Amino acid sequence: MFSFESTDVYLAFQKRKHSVVIAVELYRILEDFRHIERELKNLLLKAVQSKLIKLVQNNLQEYDIYLVGPKGSAYAEQKFTVEMFLPESYPRVPPIVRFITKIKHPQIDQYGYIRNKYLGDKWSPSFGIPATLMILLELLREPCGDIRRESD
Repeated sequence: MFSFESTDVYLAFQKRKHSVVIAVELYRILEDFRHIERELKNLLLKAVQSKLIKLVQNNLQEYDIYLVGPKGSAYAEQKFTVEMFLPESYPRVPPIVRFITKIKHPQIDQYGYIRNKYLGDKWSPSFGIPATLMILLELLREPCGDIRRESD
């Protein structure tokens, strides 16, 4: 009995279809890297010059961020080190951000991970790294209560 699925034409079509899927996926990955590259050019040029952010061992996915608590906040003039990791699916998913410096804050857990809707389910790829830094500063500015830094 004849089956179209066993013909050379069908098999060639399936192979080509698979190649197109791979090409589309590679294009998406390339676009993600271009997005990161644009952000980095704008942000890192300013941040690196002011020593606010640095690459971890030349890895484009890992950064150390140095923040100073905003004036007038519970964290005023306190210095914080934060690590940021960009997952492979960034910018479709938010960066993973963790305070290395111990901090007592209603939106930061005991391990330093941030529980914030904008770095979670409300994340948008349009936010990017600059918005992530603004979110961090806003968390320090408005911690939702009288919360102070834990002693080292």
